[in-house]
Amino acid sequence: MSSAGSGLTGVEAEKVVQAQGLQGSDVGFLWAFVGLASVYLLCLGLRPFTLDFLLKAAPIYCLSAIVLHYWPQTLARWLLLGLLWSSLGDVLLALTWQHAFPAGLAAFLCAQLIYAVVFARLATSAGTGFGALLSQVRGNLLSGLLLLFVALYYLSALTVLLPRVGELAPAVLVYMSAICAMVIAATLLWVSGRQGGGWVLLGALSFLLSDSLIGLDKFLLPFELAELAIMSSYYLAQCLIALGVLAALRPELPPK
Repeated sequence: MSSAGSGLTGVEAEKVVQAQGLQGSDVGFLWAFVGLASVYLLCLGLRPFTLDFLLKAAPIYCLSAIVLHYWPQTLARWLLLGLLWSSLGDVLLALTWQHAFPAGLAAFLCAQLIYAVVFARLATSAGTGFGALLSQVRGNLLSGLLLLFVALYYLSALTVLLPRVGELAPAVLVYMSAICAMVIAATLLWVSGRQGGGWVLLGALSFLLSDSLIGLDKFLLPFELAELAIMSSYYLAQCLIALGVLAALRPELPPK
């Protein structure tokens, strides 16, 4: 969910541009994402300040602007919707409102469900069914280990985190289920061999890391620089997911 470095340095951003074949205004919005994310992370120690919630969400709006250029493709529109739900979650979690955390959790739940559907649709869009993908998983040691990791993570979260969240337990349980489903769908997308699947999987794992750090800091063991670690991994996750999905979609998109 949702912290210096944006999780994406200038050199790394250049590599992403080259790998994803971004052009024109897409590159400009990517650099705006890096710049705004870096500014927000540098300003973490100054919060709260006027419109801090807007600066927090601004990098996600930059990614949304890139995705908006691919509006003709249905899954690009779903990706955009996931980013917008995420930006709403960013805003809500930055507020001091009493119900900001559960409301932000609900917004990110919507984003995770959308991402899971997008990844699953991409994984199977080439005519490969889930049965065939699972067969590929059984023949791929790394993907099998990833799915085992997700299962163990989910079980450990149930036993360690859930008893500590009080009345939020039902909402946290649903959210944990959704983000684990998202990581599983990202793993299947990677296994499918679809272009951009590796970027998406790394983004999904970075998202899982970010949310795990939130749970650790808020409910289990508060630690210094938690927000820096949370937001850095979060911004990196959103960037990798957005660019990875667009890379997967690019062969199907009409010329811009």
